Amino acid sequence: MMKALLKAEFLVVLLLTFALNACSSSDSAPTPSASPTPTPDPRITLSTFQAASVVIGQTDFTQAQVNQGGTPDSNTINGVYGNSWLNQATLFISDLNGNRILGFNSVPTSNNAHADFVVGQPNFTTGGGGVQANTTSNTGSVQAYKGKFFVSDLGNHRILIFNSIPTTSQPSADIAVGQVDLTAHATGICSAASLQDPYDFSTGGGKLIVSDSANGRVLIWNTIPTTSGVAADVVLGQADFTHCNTSVTASSTTINGPLGIWSDGTKLFVADSNNKRVLIWNKIPTVNQTAADLVLGQPDMISKTASTTNKGLAEPEFIISNGVQLFVSDARNNRILIWSQIPTSSYTAADLVLGQSDFTHSAANDDNQDGAADASPSARTFSFPAGMYVDPKRLVVSDSTNNRVLIFNGQ
Repeated sequence: MMKALLKAEFLVVLLLTFALNACSSSDSAPTPSASPTPTPDPRITLSTFQAASVVIGQTDFTQAQVNQGGTPDSNTINGVYGNSWLNQATLFISDLNGNRILGFNSVPTSNNAHADFVVGQPNFTTGGGGVQANTTSNTGSVQAYKGKFFVSDLGNHRILIFNSIPTTSQPSADIAVGQVDLTAHATGICSAASLQDPYDFSTGGGKLIVSDSANGRVLIWNTIPTTSGVAADVVLGQADFTHCNTSVTASSTTINGPLGIWSDGTKLFVADSNNKRVLIWNKIPTVNQTAADLVLGQPDMISKTASTTNKGLAEPEFIISNGVQLFVSDARNNRILIWSQIPTSSYTAADLVLGQSDFTHSAANDDNQDGAADASPSARTFSFPAGMYVDPKRLVVSDSTNNRVLIFNGQ
């Protein structure tokens, strides 16, 4: 009898222990993790010969006058040149011959918009160049990076760095790259710390990469300079920092008249304008005169023939990318070429074209595509496009000799 009771009690304890362990195991089971937030698609959908939605600098799409036929103002442009930049809601565009950067507190959605503030001038109605901390001369590309603002002040042979993003007119820069200080205007110098006509730059990956155009080279600072007059770390296109030879034969290690620069911190793209090509380095070089890995616009590294095809270029000016698509302003062909994927091999054909109805037309302002310039521009034509900005919603194009900026909305 006693043995039977003990056996029954043992079975009860065993069952209770099993039940408790089962509950404990269930309670400690990991909760399924939430699905990761999907990465936003950076691509923009555009179509060949698409019409722009908004024009800045002119009253409508058929006008192309310098300063709208008058004097500088908050809604005029005189030879826009270089890449624009959208920092949060603020759009910055370069007014080359107006010696200024126009700031719009929001992206314009209607034609003939007025800027809210100006960089490089005390007000909207003055336009003379100057060489001070708060003045500019022949402005090129603009860009913001980690709370700093960068301007290609190419007429003063320098890149200006502002330690904060401008929000009011005529702010003062903090640093001059290419000059010893903010009032220097040295020219004709070939050194690691000098620049001659720096049309464009990139801050990709925390480096500063500058197209030193008149010196036939690209300079790389491995970190963003924090004082004026800092020497670069790497030079491309030349053997060292004391050579600035622009009479060179096209090769994988030479550059002639570099303009546009784009980098994501890994790859580097350079518009080798006079050689009518775009050079691509798969990794940002750390050694002087590193050879490029790929070339667009030419069948090989030694050719430099202008052409109007889906593979050819006549004068590549500026480059941008969203990390997936590649955009090149082929200025002499009056078009923007778009690759749907960043090319991984040389002489890759573009997929889309803006400014022309196909890859064989090249005339400026040729809306009817008869091979000759029309009397006036249109919403879908260019005259020497020289600069861009892109995000998933819009492509902004600096239509240089039409004295306007066009905004193409994504479809």
